[in-house]
Amino acid sequence: MKRTLAILLILAGFGTALVRADGWQSERNFYKRVEKGLEVAEQQFDEARKIYRQGDPYEAQAQLEVALDTAMEAYQMIVDSGEDMRRRASRFKKIEIQMRGFLRKLEDYNAQVDLLDRGPVHRTWQTVSLMQDNLLKSMFQGGPLPPVEKVK
Repeated sequence: MKRTLAILLILAGFGTALVRADGWQSERNFYKRVEKGLEVAEQQFDEARKIYRQGDPYEAQAQLEVALDTAMEAYQMIVDSGEDMRRRASRFKKIEIQMRGFLRKLEDYNAQVDLLDRGPVHRTWQTVSLMQDNLLKSMFQGGPLPPVEKVK
């Protein structure tokens, strides 16, 4: 009985994780939607690390691109809002902290991958770093957040 209950709880946890990964755009609260988008991007990045450890660098690179696209989509939501970030800097602080954590993970991952596989990781790091720099600049100087393109 306990074993069956434990299995059901584990399966329910996986089901909510999948719903959360796909349904983050449907969140009503704008700030929570962006936060959840960055959480999903980190989960996708963790999946890329796992794939790389299993020995498939090309699939890991594709998953890394998916994670970057998700992070950029969350960032673009802030850009599209056109909000003066200085007025609500406290609301955006948690988002900036999430980006900083994502950057740290990317730095660690860059140190772990082979030299030949570092290009995509470094470009992803540069793009996320640019997003975080723009976020900080807008929070302290005011004004809307400028858009960012992927570093090539």
